[in-house]
Amino acid sequence: MDIPILGGFAIDAAIFAVILLTAIIAVAIVAWKRRTALPRLAKALEMELGKEGSAQILTGTYANCLVYIRWSSRHDEGKVTFLSTTMKPCGFHLTITKEDSLAKVGEHEAVESVPIGDDHFDGAFAVRCGSREKAKQVVGEAVRGSIQAAGSVLKEGESIVVDNDRTTITLEKRYLKDANSIKKLLDAIVSVVNSVQGAQVSGAPAAPPKTPAAPSAPAAPRTPAPSTTPTPPTTPSE
Repeated sequence: MDIPILGGFAIDAAIFAVILLTAIIAVAIVAWKRRTALPRLAKALEMELGKEGSAQILTGTYANCLVYIRWSSRHDEGKVTFLSTTMKPCGFHLTITKEDSLAKVGEHEAVESVPIGDDHFDGAFAVRCGSREKAKQVVGEAVRGSIQAAGSVLKEGESIVVDNDRTTITLEKRYLKDANSIKKLLDAIVSVVNSVQGAQVSGAPAAPPKTPAAPSAPAAPRTPAPSTTPTPPTTPSE
C-alpha cells in the first residue's frame, strides 16, 4: 500500500515546514537585533545616534570627556569600530598596543617599547613614546588597571593612541556594539586622557616667585618755610 509512503511524505513535509519556520524566525531575530543594536547602545551610553556619510556614529560625553564613536560601512573601509575623545593638546605621541612578548622582539622597533616596570602589564602591552619619562608618567597604576580591564576586548595588534589633541582606539575588521565592551574601552581612553592632562599640569614649569618690592626710602624731614610777615622795627627807649 502507498499510504505509509504518503504518511512519511507528510511527516517529512511537516518537519521541513517547522525547520523553515524556525530559520525564518531566527533570521528575523538577528535582523531585529542588528537594527536595534545601535539605538540600544546609544541609550545605554546616553549618547546621540546619527550618520556621517554611510557610517553610523555616536556622539556625546562619557565621564566628562567628549566622545565620538564611528562604525564604517562594509562598502567604505570594511568593518571598523573607531572610538575617539578630544583633549587639550599635549604635544607628544604615545601608543599602547596589546601584543605578546614575542611580538615585541624585532617587529616594531622603529620606536623602542618602554618597559613600565610592571611585569604583568609589560608582558601584555607595549608602550611606545618618544619620551621614556613621559611614557612612565602617563602609564601609571590607574591607567594600567583600566587598560588591563579593556584587554579582554582588545585583540592583539590593536592600540590606544595618544596623538596630541585626541586619544583613539581603532578596531579593525569588526563591529563592536556591546555596551559593556564599549564602556571598558571608553574607561581606558578616559583614564589615559586624565593621566595625560595630569602629566601636563604636573610637568608645567612653576611660576617664578614674585620679587619683593624694594623698601621705600624714609621721607626727608620737612623744613619749615620762612615766615613772610615783616618784623616790626624796635622802638628806641628814651
